[in-house]
Amino acid sequence: MLQFRDYYNSFALSLGRNIRSGTLEAQFDVRLPNYWAYDRFQFELGGGTLASASMYAEPYRYNLHAAIHVGFRRKSSVGTSGVQSIAQYFIDAGEPDGPQYEDCTSGAGAEFDFATKWIRVKITSEVGRHVFNVAFYDMGTAHPTFATAEGPLLHSYENASFRYSDEPISHLWINGGNTPSYQPWADDAPGALLVDNIRIGHDKNGILLILH
Repeated sequence: MLQFRDYYNSFALSLGRNIRSGTLEAQFDVRLPNYWAYDRFQFELGGGTLASASMYAEPYRYNLHAAIHVGFRRKSSVGTSGVQSIAQYFIDAGEPDGPQYEDCTSGAGAEFDFATKWIRVKITSEVGRHVFNVAFYDMGTAHPTFATAEGPLLHSYENASFRYSDEPISHLWINGGNTPSYQPWADDAPGALLVDNIRIGHDKNGILLILH
């Protein structure tokens, strides 16, 4: 399990393959923190440039070099728990500055109250076509495992275009945002952003990555 407890945490890992075609599937479970100073969590799949990405420095800014870019943005809204726990699902899709660019943070059901809730994210991509689908599921408040069945579907996007397609997919990059965690520092501390049950597979190469 990955735990993000500080400012501008990120995690990068090679998949051990250069994927140019076939079906790529990825899933992970995430529990967002009860206080989020920086407003987004990002899960990205892309090429080698992504592995050396910077939060800010050009020309390697992280959001310019991900083929698949999904996550959550926090809004400055107070949810039922009394903390700022209203978020939006988002994907970045379409070539940068191109006619298909989308910032999908609006529309019916795009906002939700994430306090103490686990969310499962499932991504399916036809890599050769440079498109992907993503679905978000409500996994409840108990810590899920790989074997836990998906809960109710919360939101989905279909046939989104890759954000950046100049490189084969070879790396995973995760950014936890600005997550100032507070005591207690137990695994289930509400101030920590938790990511678990990461699995990435490819129809031509089998399971590429399992983290739990």
